[in-house]
Amino acid sequence: MRPDAPVGSRPAIVLASGGLDSTTCLAIARADGFAALAFAFVVSISRIYLGAHFPSDVLVGALIGFVIGIAGAKGFELYERRASERASST
Repeated sequence: MRPDAPVGSRPAIVLASGGLDSTTCLAIARADGFAALAFAFVVSISRIYLGAHFPSDVLVGALIGFVIGIAGAKGFELYERRASERASST
């Protein structure tokens, strides 16, 4: 991050959110998920190229987003499975 940038950069939070969204989208709809991942990758590279973030900032933000996205997608799958089991047992 640039020395004159404020602490707690909002674009890094947006990149993490993009990682979360694209990972969740990938788990639910493959074609849309790959498009979202490609867009998140291009935005991440542009943030590094423009000097807005260090590569480590972008990687950590993406990693956090992907981990939360995978956990959310798995949680949603578990919820759907349990809901279908309840519906079939009644």
